[in-house]
Amino acid sequence: MFAMMFRMQWRWTRLAVFGIAALALVFPTLVRYLTRSAGADRAITQVLDGFALLGPMLGFLALLGPFVLAALPWTIDHETRHVYPLSLPVEWSWWVRTRFLIGAITLVIPAVALYIGAWATVSTIDLPPLLRAYPGALAFRFFLASLLAYAISFALQYLAGRRATHVAAGILVGVLVIVLGATLLGQGDLLERGAELLFLWPGPLSLFVAPWTLIDV
Repeated sequence: MFAMMFRMQWRWTRLAVFGIAALALVFPTLVRYLTRSAGADRAITQVLDGFALLGPMLGFLALLGPFVLAALPWTIDHETRHVYPLSLPVEWSWWVRTRFLIGAITLVIPAVALYIGAWATVSTIDLPPLLRAYPGALAFRFFLASLLAYAISFALQYLAGRRATHVAAGILVGVLVIVLGATLLGQGDLLERGAELLFLWPGPLSLFVAPWTLIDV
């Protein structure tokens, strides 16, 4: 049953997975050469400047890609009113867990592609003794960020169903209202502490907003 579900879900999402993997593969080289016009004379400077400038795009890819991977299978099932999964001799909870696991496994492919691209980029650079390259750490962080985004998107999709977009928009509006209200009431310190809990390590969203670096001390 697992193999059958894996083949079916892979057939639905493989183009999206390969698209994300292709972007992750070329990203390290791309950020290096896009900053060549910024006055970078050495390869190391190009990589450092490139990731400082375009690193947030890697976090955006880790956020958007898993959202697509979570939405595609549910959308296809919804078009047939979920008749096929409900007709199988398995519990609905098992079906959902298995579908999540399959999606999580496919996220390894873009992470491996990022590792290959990062390794290929730094292999052409002679690093000084004080600097080191971290292609494995970068790829692992990308995988964790993708897994977190996938888990949030998956839960939202299967809890809210076709109203997932409306629920996400409602959450966003609610957050904006809270921020605006707290600002007007002079409670900026509370907002700052809340943002630190979410966006600073070990906050869960720090995976997306912390600097993405390939070369460091």
